[in-house]
Amino acid sequence: MTLELPYLLQNGFDIDLTDYNFVPFRQIQRLFRSLGTAHTNLNLWGNILVFAPIGFTVPLLKAYKAPFLAGALWTCATSVCIELTQLLTPRTTDIDDVILNTLGGMLGALIYLLFKKCFPNADKKIKQKIMVK
Repeated sequence: MTLELPYLLQNGFDIDLTDYNFVPFRQIQRLFRSLGTAHTNLNLWGNILVFAPIGFTVPLLKAYKAPFLAGALWTCATSVCIELTQLLTPRTTDIDDVILNTLGGMLGALIYLLFKKCFPNADKKIKQKIMVK
């Protein structure tokens, strides 16, 4: 995502908070009321699935004592950074995106734990291959 400098220069750096959702679960409740529509599916499942690879990759790349928690926290931090950056663009910011994205990271971390249980040595081999010496 790029900052839209012409937009910022034209409209100033004032941030209008009326188009943003800072109330947790407000948009999620709306989405659950309209389950099955294309917009809902894209918004709900898109936010979850796009961030699942972060939750999977974080514990895969580095050994953590709590891989599930590490995957969830890194995903949450990434999502918060994206949402804060969107305050500087004509896009909207929504706390529910952070919640859904973090759920995606948790899903990815859960898949990592299942992967590690099914293939106990695979993550070690992957880490060895990508280590920079």
